[in-house]
Amino acid sequence: MNKSKLVIKIAAPMLVIAVIIGMLLYKTESKKDAVNPDLENPLEITAVDMEALKSHGLPIILDFGSDTCPPCREMHPVLVSLNEKYQNKALIHYINLSYPVEGASQFPLQYTPTQFFFNADGTPFVPGDELSEKLDFRYYSDRNSGQLVYMVHIGALSESELEMILAEMGVK
Repeated sequence: MNKSKLVIKIAAPMLVIAVIIGMLLYKTESKKDAVNPDLENPLEITAVDMEALKSHGLPIILDFGSDTCPPCREMHPVLVSLNEKYQNKALIHYINLSYPVEGASQFPLQYTPTQFFFNADGTPFVPGDELSEKLDFRYYSDRNSGQLVYMVHIGALSESELEMILAEMGVK
């Protein structure tokens, strides 16, 4: 009886560890499959160079999120889908703040997920009245000039909400 208890005491934790490692490997592989690295403009970027992004002459959506954020993980498949659907029509990028990101400090980030919207000419997108009534946008202006610097939405957005924003940005 003592041998069987000893085997159980050793085997049970090893089995739990093996299951956890398997789940982590599965999660890592499925995330890799969800993001298509062959796209001209991949979804995930690790540095934010606004001048380079503006040079494309396309509307821009930057989504800042984190691996530890449930709404960010929920929104990720939506971003994958839209990034593939709107290639060469809009830049849709996900910036994972779980890792160091060059250029992220220029953005007023307080919560994740947070999206920033820019028109094709690089100016901040300004939603119309109807869209502003449906979604909660925040305006960030320069303190000295009062000029709009960022148009921001904090929280998760659905695919249809992001498509409404893209339509208003002129993306077809």
